[in-house]
Amino acid sequence: MSSLRGGLSAFWTSIRDLVDTDDVTHTSLYVEGIQRLADRSMWLLGAIDGAASDLASASLGTAAKVTGSVDLSTLVYDPIAGALNGRTIQIQSDTSAVITVTFGVGAGLAPTGPADVVTAILAASSGNPSALVGPASNLKISSATTGGTGVITIIGGSALALLGFTAGQTATGASAGGDGISRIAGAAITGASFNLAAGTLRSMLQTVANGAASAAAFATLAARVSARAGGAAGASIARISSAAPIVTGGTWSILGSGDYLTNNIGACDLTILLSDEAAPQGSTLTAVSVPIQPAAHASIAGLTLPQLGLYKISNTGVSTQIGGTVVDPSPNATAYSLLHSLTLTLSGPSEVIDRSAYRYAVQVTSEHVGANAIVGCYVFGAVATTTIL
Repeated sequence: MSSLRGGLSAFWTSIRDLVDTDDVTHTSLYVEGIQRLADRSMWLLGAIDGAASDLASASLGTAAKVTGSVDLSTLVYDPIAGALNGRTIQIQSDTSAVITVTFGVGAGLAPTGPADVVTAILAASSGNPSALVGPASNLKISSATTGGTGVITIIGGSALALLGFTAGQTATGASAGGDGISRIAGAAITGASFNLAAGTLRSMLQTVANGAASAAAFATLAARVSARAGGAAGASIARISSAAPIVTGGTWSILGSGDYLTNNIGACDLTILLSDEAAPQGSTLTAVSVPIQPAAHASIAGLTLPQLGLYKISNTGVSTQIGGTVVDPSPNATAYSLLHSLTLTLSGPSEVIDRSAYRYAVQVTSEHVGANAIVGCYVFGAVATTTIL
C-alpha cells in the first residue's frame, strides 16, 4: 500500500479513535485503517458496478434485495473471539439452491471486517445471490434475476441477528423502473425516439457499457444526456457560442468583453466559430442568430445592410454554405439603429452536427457602400439553436 493511501486510511481511523477517547495504537492507526479502506473500496466497487448495470439494462425491472439492519463495522472482528466466527447464514434466490455460508475461525480465515463478510458470501454463492456492503455499512443481498420473478429469501442461520436479518425475511424484484431509461426520467417521455423497448439513448448506453463505443458515440451520448436534463424530446435549445472569431476582409476590433466592433466603412467579414457547447455533436442545427447594435443612423438610403451566412468547414479547409444569406430586414433608420438580431432559420433539410468532419461558423458582413455607411456596429457573439434527440 502506498504511503498516501495508508495515511488517508489512518487519518479517518485516528479521528474516530480520538472522538471515542480511545488510545491511538499501531493497530488502530494502520491495521484498522487499512481494513476500513478495504470496506469502503468494496462498497464503492459494488455501487459502481450496480449503477453501470442499471443504466445499461434493457430489462424493465429491478432485482429483489434484502438489507440487514446492523452496521457491520460495529461487530467485533478477531481471529479467535470474532462475533461471526463459525456462525452461518442460509440464503436462497429464485434461481439458486439454499446457500449456506459459514464464516471462518482463526488467523487468515475469520472475517476481519465488512468486506470479508461479503467475500465469504460471494465465495459460497458464486454471485447468485449477490451481496455488497451498503453506504451505511449494512449488508445487502440481492437476486440475480431482475423483474417481478426475482426473489431473495433469508432461510436461517446462527449469524442472522448479528447481520440484522430474520429467518423467513424475503423480497421480490420490481417489474418496472430498473432500465437505464427510467433511471434518467426517460419513462415519462413519449415519442418514437424514446421508446422504452428500443430507445436511442438506451442503445447508446448499452454500447458504452459493452465497451464498443467510439469517441464520437461518447460525445453524442454526452450531448443527448446533457440536453435531456433541460427539456422534453425534440426540445430546441439556444446556446451562445464562446469560440474565438476569425476576422477577414477588413477590420473589426475585438473588445475585452468578447464583443466585436467595426472600425472600417468597407465590407468587413467577421467569422465566429460555433463552439462544441453551442452546437453539440449529434444535435440538429435549426437556426443561428447574431445580436447587433449599429451606430445611430439618420438614414439608411443607399446603404448595403449587414448580412449573415452559415458555413461548415471540412478538415481540409473546404467551406460550404448552409442555407441562404440573410440581409438585415430593418425597414428604416430608426429600427436599424436599435439593438436587434440577424437570424437565419434553416427551412430546408436540417443540418446534423458532425464534429468528426466539420467545424461550423457564422459569417457577418458589416454595412458598407453609400454615404450613410457609418463605423461602430457592435456584434455580440453568435447564438445557435439546436434540437436534441
